[in-house]
Amino acid sequence: MKSLLRSRLLTFSSLCLIWSALVPPAEADLIGWWPLNGSVRQGAGEPFTTTLLGGATFDDAVPSPVGAKVLRLGGGNLDGFKVDADPALDVDEFTLGYFINQNGAVQEGAGLERLTSREGDTFETAVGDASAVGGTSSSTGTTLSYYQGGWNVTDVEIPEDEWVHVVWKNTTDEMQLYLNGALEYTGPALPPGAGTGFMNVGVRHNNIEGFEGLIDDVFFWDDSENPLSEEAIAAIASGGMAAFLGFDEDSDGDGLPDVWETANGLDPDDDGAGDPANGAEGDPDGDGLNNEGEFENGTLAQDDDSDDDGVKDNDELLAGTDPLDEDTDSDGLSDGDEVVAGTKPKDPDTDGDGFQDGFELANGSDPLDEASVPGAEGLLVVHLTFDGGLDDDSGNSNDGIAIGDPSFDDTVPENLGGGQALRLAEGDVDGVTLEANDLLNSSPFTLAYFINPDGSPQGNAGLERLTSRTGDGFETAIGDANAVGGTSSDTGLTLSYYEGTGWMVTDVTIPLDDWTHIAWRNDGDGPDDMQLFINGQLEYTGQGVPAARLSGLMNIGIRHNNVEGFDGLMDDFRLYATSLSDADIAAIAAGDSGGGYSLAFTAITRSGSGDEPRSVELKWASQPGRLYAIDYSLDFANWLELSDSHASQGAETTYTDDTVSADNYRVRRN
Repeated sequence: MKSLLRSRLLTFSSLCLIWSALVPPAEADLIGWWPLNGSVRQGAGEPFTTTLLGGATFDDAVPSPVGAKVLRLGGGNLDGFKVDADPALDVDEFTLGYFINQNGAVQEGAGLERLTSREGDTFETAVGDASAVGGTSSSTGTTLSYYQGGWNVTDVEIPEDEWVHVVWKNTTDEMQLYLNGALEYTGPALPPGAGTGFMNVGVRHNNIEGFEGLIDDVFFWDDSENPLSEEAIAAIASGGMAAFLGFDEDSDGDGLPDVWETANGLDPDDDGAGDPANGAEGDPDGDGLNNEGEFENGTLAQDDDSDDDGVKDNDELLAGTDPLDEDTDSDGLSDGDEVVAGTKPKDPDTDGDGFQDGFELANGSDPLDEASVPGAEGLLVVHLTFDGGLDDDSGNSNDGIAIGDPSFDDTVPENLGGGQALRLAEGDVDGVTLEANDLLNSSPFTLAYFINPDGSPQGNAGLERLTSRTGDGFETAIGDANAVGGTSSDTGLTLSYYEGTGWMVTDVTIPLDDWTHIAWRNDGDGPDDMQLFINGQLEYTGQGVPAARLSGLMNIGIRHNNVEGFDGLMDDFRLYATSLSDADIAAIAAGDSGGGYSLAFTAITRSGSGDEPRSVELKWASQPGRLYAIDYSLDFANWLELSDSHASQGAETTYTDDTVSADNYRVRRN
């Protein structure tokens, strides 16, 4: 994907070669510019991956200081856009700027709304009631503040329903705030290394407490070598980045900026009179989209397939797909592959069976058939073994990102047979985060892990998080049940979970300084849809988790906002996009996960008694043309194979065991 982004931003990547003719060399270190003229694609700078968040929309009815459209935010403080983590973002000396128009009273965070936020709240800019962060309320309630390890109130106020230009300039010595091009405040600088990870614009790092209003013309400049001057900041405030970069210069008057024509191999002094290919109506790449259309849509004038997905630019525009995104619906299939497969390039789940098209094809099911779904063994979406690293062994690239300072320890559950475990130290600040993606959002699901608490719970009145989703959508926790409305246990180590509306106390306790396997199986949002298994045995049934609460990032060992974490060891973390059978959960708890995972039986019928021949008939939902393996066990730990090639009988398959007649069975796709 990174190489794709680099190729599709070729339009702008060569700008730095010609900026010297437009701006002084000391001002040519642009990291990123987002004009927000109908998309969150960049106008220039490094090739970042950007994603629209929440219900943010583009508005052309409100007069913006620059550009044709602006980004409107305000759907419950959840709107904005995200710039994925990249080393190019992680600079200590920078200038960050944007236009904003606040059109509503601040609501979130005791009246504080985020304008930008770096991963983990390392650096934030915000507007709202200064009393929310230790200052004094203003007459308008709209004061600018920033976070750099602690909140700093600038006492600079901004009006409502009016455009203002805001610039934050961080040097080694101080933070400077410019309003409409004029310096209005200086305060403490960010500590070195404070601004790291991804950047959210218009909303906090965990996608809450966002800005309500309009935002436009966002830019981020690297000041480490060539600081952006005060004169340049004033020029951007008065005319915007497009004018500053020379995008308003059009020597031949054909409506195509000189800088764009040069970057796209066109003659900026020929309006098409000399060579029709150079004019606004020219189509040098023959994709059916003229140069004017290429410029307006950000596509390449000399490449008929700007995103290299196998579909020409103009064909994508006519079909409503994105000519700058090889996978418009983000389902794991390129738009061209969707055409070949017959799936819908604007619908990630063409057959509506709950599994994305790309995931189905990768796991052997038919994305055009609702009755065809992946087998359970293909639904392991996260597997972190913690054997010295945070790599995902599921094959889905859900690699963990360290929070705080977790380490690895040789103390592991005996039945895992070696390796290492994740140690989360005292202080409740260590953990692991998984970046948000649709594979994490399945309902039903099975969430499983080993834990070994090595200290009394400390956070939140004795409650520590084992897992947490964005905005506390779904959490699992350990600690004093009294903290969430239950009754304290002798050990203070009771398991609880938050399913979106309230805390559920399971009254299941676990020991201190010992390994316990925990599995949460969720079938839906009904009153009995959550089942808790301890060391492979069902111990609790309660309220299920609504699908709406299963979204955003997933933190492991710590709460979504990186506090109130677990003190102890964790190992063998797994998330399945399905409800595993009792037998599978028992097998995982016993350290046996080989050979695929069993499907749930729809019926088990036993016949015969006494001296009569005994038999067991097993039935399960199946798919035509597949082979299944049937195993049996006497203790849920040791499994023996009855058959490894039992042929499917269609939508339902039956197998009769009249030889072993065991107590426990499992069936798995071969």
